[in-house]
Amino acid sequence: MQLRNKLFNVNLGIILVLALLLRIIIFNTHLADPNFSIQQDDYLGYAYALKDGTINAAAFSPHEMRLFPGFPIAIVSLSTFLNPVTSSVLISIFSSIFAIYLIFLLTKSLKTTAFFAFFPPIWVMQGTKISTEPLTTAFLLLGFYFYLKKKPFWSGIILGLSFNVRIISFCLLAAIIGFSLVRKRFNEAKRLILGFIPIFLGLFIYNYFIFGESGIFKQFVNLSGNYNGLKIGLFQIIDDLPRTLAWHQYRIFASGSFYIIFIALGLYLLYKKRHNSRLIKICLLWSVFSVVFVLSLSPTPLLEDFARYLTPIMPAIAIAFTYKGDKKDER
Repeated sequence: MQLRNKLFNVNLGIILVLALLLRIIIFNTHLADPNFSIQQDDYLGYAYALKDGTINAAAFSPHEMRLFPGFPIAIVSLSTFLNPVTSSVLISIFSSIFAIYLIFLLTKSLKTTAFFAFFPPIWVMQGTKISTEPLTTAFLLLGFYFYLKKKPFWSGIILGLSFNVRIISFCLLAAIIGFSLVRKRFNEAKRLILGFIPIFLGLFIYNYFIFGESGIFKQFVNLSGNYNGLKIGLFQIIDDLPRTLAWHQYRIFASGSFYIIFIALGLYLLYKKRHNSRLIKICLLWSVFSVVFVLSLSPTPLLEDFARYLTPIMPAIAIAFTYKGDKKDER
């Protein structure tokens, strides 16, 4: 038994090391490509402006002020010891690896862990860029882990931190609260909310001190950012598919279609396995809420970024494809 545990831990270590090496190799490949954009949104510029106190200056794009401050604050915090570029890349890479370790803690499955370490490509790629997806995913899984370990207050705090990085984090909070209420675990839901609210309110306190009274709801005023406005996401996807073919954007069409099918199949598998454990039940609710969120009000175009917006639920989709569930978890 002891030898088996050692081999198990060695295999886990190999997965984590290989996942780290893969991300480092991909990052170095990015550096050699002069046309590669290392960030989708200007979180690095936000961090510089926050650090220099120039966030309200005319030179800082008002479109970028819509970004949630969790990631820039993390970059600035680390930039005490490292430059902001290095800080932001390290946050992405190591958040990605930490998320892989957390999915192991949630499932105790090397199969699920290995799957999530190297697939899908959008998840791997975001872990090599200056992006919010790895940090958001790590926070979400950590909050999920605390909930399953019967620490709902701490779960609420962590999910609050995740919300301050990406608004889609609210979908996991809603899923856990919904699950608790259906199970009549009202005290559990209350403690979760009590942990979440102070961190959630911290966003508006931050906005008040940074942007003033008129900017308290800054992130919710201009959700579309540099895109072409907002539209019902489902209708936008329907428009985007023929548009990419007409414009000969075959790579976008193929990638977008793949992730639509991949996520839809994941939802089906979660639904099919929903009676196997509470982990799968919550993953199903979390994924459904997230997909509905993205397909409700979204920027245009959407197909290009559909998978990126839903990267935070890739752990749930990995669980759908590789994890059978554990009846002992149903408690």
